[in-house]
Amino acid sequence: MRMHHFISVLVLALALPLSASAAKTARKAPIKNTETTAIDETPKTIAMPSLRTEALQENLINDSQKKSIRTDARIEGMLSLKDPHENVQERGWLYFLQFSLQSFQPAGRAETDFHYTFDLSNNSHTAMPALFFGFENNLFKTDRMTLRWGLGARFGYTSQNAKVVFPSGYSESDARLNTLVLSAAPYVMLSLPSLPSWGFKLGGEFGTLSYTQTSSNDLATFSKQASYRAFVLGLNYSLSKAWGLTFDYSQRKLTDAQQTIAIQRDNFELGSRLIW
Repeated sequence: MRMHHFISVLVLALALPLSASAAKTARKAPIKNTETTAIDETPKTIAMPSLRTEALQENLINDSQKKSIRTDARIEGMLSLKDPHENVQERGWLYFLQFSLQSFQPAGRAETDFHYTFDLSNNSHTAMPALFFGFENNLFKTDRMTLRWGLGARFGYTSQNAKVVFPSGYSESDARLNTLVLSAAPYVMLSLPSLPSWGFKLGGEFGTLSYTQTSSNDLATFSKQASYRAFVLGLNYSLSKAWGLTFDYSQRKLTDAQQTIAIQRDNFELGSRLIW
């Protein structure tokens, strides 16, 4: 029995060093890969932009969007921009300024305060410029025609060298004859859709004619005036939406038949007309 106990103690003593050596060997040995590969779940660090970079990028995007919006708005405005004179002929009220030119011949006889009489028709023809300005409005309008009415004031003036010869045969070389024509002119204007560029005018004039002769010699000076009325026919041709040419024919006659001065009966005027 004692012998058996001794053998057990001896075996145990020998086994303890061997176990420690095996454990130490196991710690040093590398771990072999198994068939199942483990997934590396360690979170990776992603490079994130700084707050300043994000702010700069956001500002660039906002500026780009604003410029795009402004450009689109500008393009849209340009595409939708309309000519202010596009339908000027179709508006209700409109205004006009007309410049015209005609050949004018003084007529009649004028007596001075010193009882010298001069024949005005002895003077040559001259060019008389005139300004005519006023307004128009629709009278009525249909699919076949448009009728407008208008009213304007006309101002014509010319100055020319006058031929002055006294009964004694003495002539005055520095005399000038000044002619002034002022009038109010109502009219109606007809236009047709088939002839959109043309306007046909019918109207009248009620005005004053004035002849004034100046000279260094008081014996050759005078100033005479008289009222007149006229019948007017005219044609307007539109070159654009706000500008055109005019041609007017008028027959003028003094209202006072006792006047010695006279006015040219047949008058032809060519002009240019601006409307707005």
